[in-house]
Parts: sequence; structure tokens; C-alpha cells
Amino acid sequence: MATLAQNHGPSHPRHALEPSIAHSLNNHPQSQLAASFKEKHTALVSLLDKPVSACYAPSDIDTLMALPEPDLLSVKEAFIKPNRIPAIHATAPPGLVPVPRLTFTAEDQRTSLPRTILSPPFKIGFSKSYGQAVQLNKDSIAVLSKTGKVDSGTFLFEADETPYACVIEAVWKGKLCEECLRFLPAKAHKVVVCPGCDQNALASKPTQSAATGSEASQAKFCSEECLTQAWKSWHGYECAYQKELEQLCQRTRLALRTYWKDCQNHLQLLPSGASAESTVSSLTTAAAGLSLVNNNSPRITDVDGSTILPTQLCSNFTQLDSVRGMSFLMTGYYLEHLFSLPSNSALELAHLQALIQFNSFAIKSRMTETHDGSGVVNRVEDFSIGSGLYLLASMFNHSCAPNAMVVFGADGRNSTDESKSAYRAGVSDPRAINVITTSTLKVDKDLPVLLEISYGPQGGRMATEERKACLQRSHLFECNCSACNDRYAGTITKKIYKCPSKGYACRAMAEEDVKCPTCGVEVDMTARRKMHQLMGRLLADSQDPSLSLSAQLTLLKTLESAQSKLFVNTSMLYGNTCDQLAMVYAQSGDLAQSIEWCKKALKVVVVHFPHDSIEVAQETLKLAGLLFNNSQPKEAMKQIRIAITLYKGHYGAASKHPDLLELYEMERVLEPIVRS
Repeated sequence: MATLAQNHGPSHPRHALEPSIAHSLNNHPQSQLAASFKEKHTALVSLLDKPVSACYAPSDIDTLMALPEPDLLSVKEAFIKPNRIPAIHATAPPGLVPVPRLTFTAEDQRTSLPRTILSPPFKIGFSKSYGQAVQLNKDSIAVLSKTGKVDSGTFLFEADETPYACVIEAVWKGKLCEECLRFLPAKAHKVVVCPGCDQNALASKPTQSAATGSEASQAKFCSEECLTQAWKSWHGYECAYQKELEQLCQRTRLALRTYWKDCQNHLQLLPSGASAESTVSSLTTAAAGLSLVNNNSPRITDVDGSTILPTQLCSNFTQLDSVRGMSFLMTGYYLEHLFSLPSNSALELAHLQALIQFNSFAIKSRMTETHDGSGVVNRVEDFSIGSGLYLLASMFNHSCAPNAMVVFGADGRNSTDESKSAYRAGVSDPRAINVITTSTLKVDKDLPVLLEISYGPQGGRMATEERKACLQRSHLFECNCSACNDRYAGTITKKIYKCPSKGYACRAMAEEDVKCPTCGVEVDMTARRKMHQLMGRLLADSQDPSLSLSAQLTLLKTLESAQSKLFVNTSMLYGNTCDQLAMVYAQSGDLAQSIEWCKKALKVVVVHFPHDSIEVAQETLKLAGLLFNNSQPKEAMKQIRIAITLYKGHYGAASKHPDLLELYEMERVLEPIVRS
């Protein structure tokens, strides 16, 4: 992958851009052109990481945005070298071997990589209407035997999949191991710090104000094994550049990790003859399966997913708008220069950034929090601890009404009773991913039954138009799933306003209603906008982590009061505030108030999501836990049993999901109390 063809073409003088700019001036009023350039300039700078934008003068950014398509030669000419002179080869600390050189020959290219495969009831299929996707395998005996159904809670992978490449979220750096994403040892002397970070940082020559290595920029690991593995696969290349890498966004860092892995596997996205003279569109067209239009033919030959390569994932680079495409190319060249990569690696890195944008997963980990030392859990939340590229998991299509969901770590197939306690002790791998069915699936003799996950937007959480716009913007496709095609689906999420005169005596109103459809009273839109601005400020202020619990409660209660005057009590905005109030009251020790607000939040969730959805299950678990901790055994037992039924429906009766284990434990404690 890494050694692309050297550029032997002529230089690309900047004055060569002038004819196209002059042509544009002849066809547009100068004021419109200036406004367009200003808008694109602002958009491009906002997309670029800080160290990248610092390498381009503002006037050069305007010139680059005037190009008809991203052009590497122009990017190279505009590039201003960064302050720090990179060390071409990082020094390997004692005990660590030098990292492999980045070389590539076509004869060495891999044809497959070892990984998990799909379970027998499932396969990777293809259709002109939906492209490559995971579906029920009608030819599988396991599916057709007995009922011809696949139960809810069925895992789709034979074993959990580990990431092809992954990177820690910046906020967790120094708390989690940068290789395996487990918690670092509690005792500081047991934390393994890379001895080469400071040493290699000093090998680079900083200019006057550039800082050398510091403790904050050192890579930290939970064990010597993780340090050794990280050094071989990615840290050996990055060790001298911790300061620069800390300023890059998650997508850029993951693209770089994927680049190192591809180099070691002798893989490349772009044709081996690629050079700076090639246009981005011509390169993408020449590379198999890289654009949206090329998804109309099969790319995966093995139905179990055993031979998927990162080069077979869609990057959709040519579908990007010019601003984002240019930002990826500029970032790619910055990385090529910083790391002294083979000539024109910028093109490869630009496509990798696009591939990561459309194929990466946020790695989620569920964590609990207590405040008073009593051991009573008053906050359980999923945190994004990193992001990863998973080749098999990337085969799933999106639906706003999904019938499968992604699970990580101890929620996966590899978990057992013993590994649950091991997971809590930080032994299980939190990066491991699997996909699990969330509803019972029945084989259709005539039509393929697709297994679909949500890329983020889901029916009930967002209005249909909002979901479709979000997916078009983030993933470049127009969603036509069952939820988006249901013309009645968005009604309940749209009608969120109370009549300004008679409140609940009238029917709920939509945002576009200028009059109450029941009594005809006019809506003061100016007052509504001001109320929205006030609520926005209150919400933002209430999220300040430095606030005391009492100050946070005051802001949230003021927000709830404002929302209750404007919205019906089943709106999602109101429900989210109720949920936050429940959490803060629990943190302050007032469980009775927390329970009341949790009940209001649950009411909203039940209105917006199916009665057997995972959202209802999770909110019911919250209420059950609060009732349990507040010594209300009968009410708690009722909610516990409802939640157990819902969770079993999603994860299966034999599941060892942490939430189910928590519910079983509460049920065990309460059974003798309720019976007596």
C-alpha cells in the first residue's frame, strides 16, 4: 500500500489556476463569488485540524477552493512546512525492535486476513437494490430446521470481532491503555509508560516555541505485552509525534492507524500507478468498489465474510463535497510530510479518511458511578472510549427501524459467567464487537431478509426529514427504510407544542402550525423563538461539569419549567430533561424525587419507542434500580420483571448481559422480602 509511484511529472505552477478563476469571474457577479469563497474558506478551515490549517496561508486556501476538484500538486505548492522537523526514524527503546519499513510490492498483497466469520444462519448477500449486505441464509439448515425462524438475541458472528485498527478517544488518554482500551492499573508504578516518547520527541528539532515531550504526551499501557504489541503495529511509527497527534481529530488518527496496518499487510486502496498528476476522481474510478456508484456489483466473494479486506470497503471519496474532499487531501499531505512517508501517500491517506468516516464504529463501554461511597450505583452510562475499523461489522446496512444492534466487550458472544467478573476487573477485551438480533426473524421464501443496524438516527428519536437529512449529510445516501417510508411515523415526533391559550384542552401542535388547529388562536412565533433561545442557554449551562449538584438542579428545574409551558409532556426534549433531573436527584441522594422524574422520562420513552424496544428496557431498568435502592420492594420487583422480559427479548434467555445480571441480582435479593 505505502509505496505509491514516484511523481516524475512537471511542477504545477500556481498561475495555471488563473484561467479557471478568470472564467468563474466572467460568469458570476464578483460579490457572489467573494461570498462563496468566504463561505468555503470558513467551512474548510473548520474541518481542518489545527496543525494542518497552520500549514496553509488564508489566500492559498481560497485558491485551493477555486479548483474544480481536489488537486494534490496545488496542495503541495501551497503547503508551508510545520515548525517541527520530524525525525525520520524513531529510536526503538531497549527491549523493543525497530518497526518494519514501509514497503510494498504487488506480489506480496494479501488476499485475506484472519478474522471471525458469520454464523451459519447468516450470509453476505448482494442485490442491485441494496448492494452488499448481511441477510438470512435461506440455504442454511440451522435456519430452515423446525420453525424457520431466528430468535431475538441471536449473535451473528461465530466469535467476537477485534478491530482491524483502533484509536483511543483523546479524553480517555491517561486513563485507559492505548492498545487494548482497558483501564490502566490503579497504582501508578504499575502503569507501563513508553520510554521512547520523550527520547524520540527530543530527536526532532523544535523551533523557538515548539515544546518537547512531556508526561501528558507519553503513551501509557496496562502491561508490557500491550506496549510491545502497540510498538509493532502503530506506536513505533507515531512515538516521536505525540504532540502533533494529540491535536488531530479521531478520524484522522484512525485513518493513520489503518495506514500502518495496511502497510504491514501490503494492501493499498489506490492503484499502484497513482501519482500526484492523477486526478482524485480518476484514481477513485480506477480503484474497485471505492465509490457509491461502484456498489452495484458484488465486492465480497465468500458469503461467510472470511476474506473481507479493507480495500473492499466503500470510501465514497468522489461523492464528497469539494470542501471535505480538499480537507482530506490537505490533511493527507500534512501526514505524508510529517512522517516522511513515501511519495504521494497523501492520496492514499485522503481516501482512508473517507473510508473511516463511512465505516468506523465508536467503541462503547458501560460504566457505573457512585458519589457517596455507599456502593449504591446512581449513574450507569455508555461512554465512547475509542473508535475502530471492523471489516465484518462494516458489511451491515442501516435502518432507522433496525432488527439488530452492535454490542461490545462483555456484552459479546465470548462472555461467560466467569468472564463477567473478569471484565469488571479489566481483563476482558472492551474492543471486541458482535452484532445481535433484536427481534425474531422469519425466513421469506421470495424476498431476502436483511439484518440491519442503526448508524445513529432511529425512528422515534428524530423526525423522518431530520433523520434523512442527517444520513444524507453523514453517510451520503437517502434512507428509504421502513421507518422513513411510513408516512405516519413522524406525526408523533412533530406535534410537540401545547396550545398557547388552552394547553392540553386542544390537540398538540406541530412546529409549522401558526394557529392552534383546535381553537384557532394564533401562535406568537417571536415569543417561541425567544423561549427556545432561553432553553438552549439553560441546557448548555446545566451541562457544565464544574457545577455543584445544587446549581445543576436549579438550572434543570428552570429548564423543565420553561419546557412544560411550551411542550407537551410527551416530547423528547421534555423527556430528556426529566431523565437528567432523575439522575441529578439520585446523585444528591433524593431518591424519592429521582423516582418521580424517572417515571416521567419512562412515559416519554414508551410514547416514542415500541413497547419492547431496548430504549424502554433501559429506562425501565433505571426505574427498577431507583425503587430497589429506595427500599420499595413490591414496586421494584414489578419493574425488575418487566425489564428482565424486555432484555431477554433482545439478548436471549441465556445472555450474560451486565444489565440482565444486575436485574437477576436485584430479583434474588427481593424475592424473600416480597414473599414475606
